Amino acid sequence: MGTWNSRGLRGSTLEDMINHSNEVYREKKLALIQKVPTPITPITIEKQTRHITLAYFDQKSTVDYIGTVQGIPVCFDAKECAVKTFPLQNVHPHQVQFMKEFEEQGGISFIILYWKSENEIVYLPFEKLYEFWKRMEDGGRKSFTYDEIDHSWQIGHKSAEDYGKLAAETGKVMKLMDPTIELIVCGSSLSNMKTYPEWDMEVLEKTYDVADYLALHQYYAGQDKGTKGFLAQTLDMEEYIRTIRSAAQVIKQKKRSKKEMKFSVDEWGVWAVPSNTVNAEIDQKPWGIAPAISEQIYTLEDALLFAGMQMVILRNADVIKIACQSLLTNISACIMTEKNGEYWLQTIYYPFHYFATYAKGTVLKTASIGPCYSCAEFDGVPYVDSLVVWNEEDQELVIFAVNRSEEELQKAEVDLQDFEIQHVIESICMTAENKKMTNMEQHDAVIPKKEKNVEIETGRCQIALQPLSFNMVRLAV
Repeated sequence: MGTWNSRGLRGSTLEDMINHSNEVYREKKLALIQKVPTPITPITIEKQTRHITLAYFDQKSTVDYIGTVQGIPVCFDAKECAVKTFPLQNVHPHQVQFMKEFEEQGGISFIILYWKSENEIVYLPFEKLYEFWKRMEDGGRKSFTYDEIDHSWQIGHKSAEDYGKLAAETGKVMKLMDPTIELIVCGSSLSNMKTYPEWDMEVLEKTYDVADYLALHQYYAGQDKGTKGFLAQTLDMEEYIRTIRSAAQVIKQKKRSKKEMKFSVDEWGVWAVPSNTVNAEIDQKPWGIAPAISEQIYTLEDALLFAGMQMVILRNADVIKIACQSLLTNISACIMTEKNGEYWLQTIYYPFHYFATYAKGTVLKTASIGPCYSCAEFDGVPYVDSLVVWNEEDQELVIFAVNRSEEELQKAEVDLQDFEIQHVIESICMTAENKKMTNMEQHDAVIPKKEKNVEIETGRCQIALQPLSFNMVRLAV
C-alpha cells in the first residue's frame, strides 16, 4: 500500500508552470487538460491546523494530467530530476501500462521532464520512454541519461544529414523566388558540443552550393578558472574558428567549388552569472512580469576577455562577415537601464565602442614575439594580445592590445615597417585597481582614460601597457 508524508510534498516548480499553462490554454480555448486527483485515506491529522500529514492511497494513480488538445486526447506525467540520470523507478509499471493502452486508443502519451541540473524541460514521447522501459525489463540499465535522449524532444529536431537535405531544398526554392537573398545554415553552437565539427561538415556538404553563411555561436564563462585561465579562452575561440574554416575548405575541395563559405557568429559574449543562480531566480518568481533575470554585471576581467574575443573575430574578418554581440540591454548586455529611466554603461561597452568606431579598414597580418604563460588548459599564452588595423581613408593605424598580466607592465614594441608615423592621435587605457570592479554602483569606476604612454621612433613605436588593461592607440600616417 502506498503512503505519503506531507513534509515531502513541497511545491513543484514544474507543476506550477504546467498548471499555469493549462489555465491559459483553457482560457484561450486551445486545450482542456486537468490534474488527475488521487483519492487518499488520512492516517494522521494535525489537531491545530487540521492538515493531513500521513495518508495512504486508496488506489493506484494513473498519470498526473489528462485531457484533450484540439480534439486529440493526451495524457502525461510531470517529473523532475536533480541530476543528469533519471531512475526508471520513478515511473510505475501501472503508469506505463496505462499510457501504452491510452496510445492504443489513438491518444498521445508522454512525460514532461525537468532536468534541474541543466535548467531544461523536455518532452519525452511515450515511444522513447517505452524503449528505456523495455531495455530495463530485458536486463539492461534501470535508468536513462540526459545525453541519451539527444534532444530529440525538440520540435523539428533532425540529424545533420536530414537538416542539411531540408535546408538545401528550401534554399533552392527561396533563391528561385529571390536570387539576391543570402542564406545562413546552422552550424555547431559552441566548440564543446559532441557533434562539433562533424555536424558542420555534414551540413556544409549538403548545403554548400546554396548557403552563403554557416552560423556559429560562442560564449565563455569560467571566472573560477583564475584570471590566467579565464583570459586564455580566446585561444579556444581561435581554434574553434580555425577548425570550422578547415572543415569548410575540405567541403569546398570535395565539391570542386570556387565559392568561399562565409561565417556568421550569430551570438557571442561573456557569461558572468552561474546557471544555478539564474535557476534560483526563476524558482523564486516563476511567473513574474518582466523580471530582472540573468542580468550579468561585468567586471574589468570580463571586459578583457570580451576585447580578446573581438580581436579573434576581426583577425578572421576575411570569412566572418557577421558578428552579433548578445545582447544590447540588461541581459548579457553592454548597456543597463534603470526603472527611473536612467542608464549606465557596463565595462564591456567600452571595448565594443572602440572597436566599432575605429576598427575600420584592413586588418593587418602581424606576428608577435614576447613572453608567454601556461595554465591548466592552455600552453604558450601570450601576455599581450594585439590587433592592428589600417584605415586608409583616414590615413591612420589603430593598435588594439590587451595585457593579460596581473602584475607586470608590458612594453610593446611595434615595428611599423613602411608606415611613416606623423604623430599620436589618441591613446586610451582601461584598467582598474581591482580586476573584479564593476560599474554597477559607481558608474565610472571602470572607464577608459587618455594616456601618454606611446613613444615614436623611426619605423617603430613603443607602448607601455598597464597590468590587466585594454588599450587603443591611433597613429596618424
